[in-house]
Amino acid sequence: MDKRLIPIFLAALVIAGVSYWKVTRDYPPQPRAEDLVFKQPAPLIPTLPDQNSEVLKFERYLGRHDIFVVFYDGKNGIENSKSMQLFRTRYAELKKRGTIVVGISDALPQESLGYEEVADESGKTVRRKKSWPFPLLTDFGLLVHQNWGRYDKETEQALEGVFYLDRAGNVDFQNGRPLPLDGPERFLNQLLGE
Repeated sequence: MDKRLIPIFLAALVIAGVSYWKVTRDYPPQPRAEDLVFKQPAPLIPTLPDQNSEVLKFERYLGRHDIFVVFYDGKNGIENSKSMQLFRTRYAELKKRGTIVVGISDALPQESLGYEEVADESGKTVRRKKSWPFPLLTDFGLLVHQNWGRYDKETEQALEGVFYLDRAGNVDFQNGRPLPLDGPERFLNQLLGE
């Protein structure tokens, strides 16, 4: 055999060995594109009316605060929403750290808040709208719900969900839609250092 062919023969053996090793090796499964979660700017929330019939410009919070956007079932009543009750009880702690909470439903605020009877200064019983510590926005037409993936087209119903926007206004996305928190209470505990 010609001595000049020995390096070529050795190179061929090395290439064959490496190829065999690559083909027979077990690789960990690669994540599917639909399983990837990444940060992206949150969908726009247009100017919407709040529980006091005043308009709220959501973008005034962006870039300044961490924000929780809580979609709740206003027709079922705000008192029956576990998420809204959770944020109501933790609101003082969140406010102290500069975190904003905004509730959004398809019901008029007076429908979901309800009324309570209280005594006025003269002792007379009067009926007044229940108070809530943070803005409750009404999404007429459910456009915000649709943009955030909180609308079921088959049943034509609004869906509940809690989203966390960081100070830059980014939210977790998956499959081209904002991803709601899985376990808001656990997330809140981590955020508040508990």
